[in-house]
Amino acid sequence: MLRRLWRRLGVATTLDAADAAARVARRLERHDKRTGRINEVLDRHEQRAAQLVESLAELRASVARLEEAVTHAGEQARVLTLARRDDRTAFAEAPQLSAALERETDAIDAHLGRAMAGASLSCDPFPHMVIDQLLPQPFYNRILAALPPNEYWRSSGIARDYWEIESDVGPWQTEAIWRFVDRRVVDGMLRPRLLDAFRPHLAAFWRDGFGLDPACVQYHTAEGRLQRRRKGYRLRPHLDPPHAALTGLFYLAQPSDDPTYGTSLYRPATPLPIKRQGIFYPEDHGIAVERAVTVPLRANTLLVWMTSLGPHGADLTGAEVPKSLERHTYQFQCVTDNETRRRLKAK
Repeated sequence: MLRRLWRRLGVATTLDAADAAARVARRLERHDKRTGRINEVLDRHEQRAAQLVESLAELRASVARLEEAVTHAGEQARVLTLARRDDRTAFAEAPQLSAALERETDAIDAHLGRAMAGASLSCDPFPHMVIDQLLPQPFYNRILAALPPNEYWRSSGIARDYWEIESDVGPWQTEAIWRFVDRRVVDGMLRPRLLDAFRPHLAAFWRDGFGLDPACVQYHTAEGRLQRRRKGYRLRPHLDPPHAALTGLFYLAQPSDDPTYGTSLYRPATPLPIKRQGIFYPEDHGIAVERAVTVPLRANTLLVWMTSLGPHGADLTGAEVPKSLERHTYQFQCVTDNETRRRLKAK
């Protein structure tokens, strides 16, 4: 009764304070438990949200790949329809073309031998060869005439287009002639001669750089493609991917083309790394390079170099470059066999 009286008089007791503190403590405990449960729920929601974000990113990537595949398939269907429409009369000429190419093989092979005999290998700034008048003139004229028409080229960047010989679609004669060049002439006739010419340098590269027996390394040509470069194109000094031993660039120029717009070879200020992956830009890794020589753009001329030792580039961006410029080349690579690639990765 005294406690009720004191409360009416506004006088707090020690027991009142204790009760109030206990009630507050119980409320805080209940609040902490509710907060813990809420936090657990929030954590589960955050984890689920993160999973959904990751799944959404994967879905977007899948959709992008699908859209790219659909676009590519649509483009392939378009050019295939166009090519086969243009081939309605050409198919009748298939046996004659095949026979004509076969008749030229001996003359092409003999001419390649003479062209290679007249060329020399230079080591400045790195092992490379320039072979003039690589093909008999009539056959060179034939392959120039078989370049894909404008609508068949595929864009691969600013002022750069390409046509993959083994996979892209074109008029039947274009496909037949350039696959003959890629398979029969380059892989069958030219590759063995190039490997013989570069053999001492390739042997030293495999033996000193990787400890491989050069006699165990096998080669074949691959990645044959036609390239078209226009005003505005620029390729900084770089090394091509190291799975290739040799890279060849065949100028498909007309006699009237300006030789200025050739390919530049660069001398590195310090040694380049032997072990690397992908395309390598020396300047991005602190290695300065200087232009040593530019191989002029001359008709029927082949430039070949050791891929892993040869920084090269091209620049068609100058104000003096005519807007109408189109530089056509055929590029191929002598690549190593799968077993050699496996051993290189293990080093």
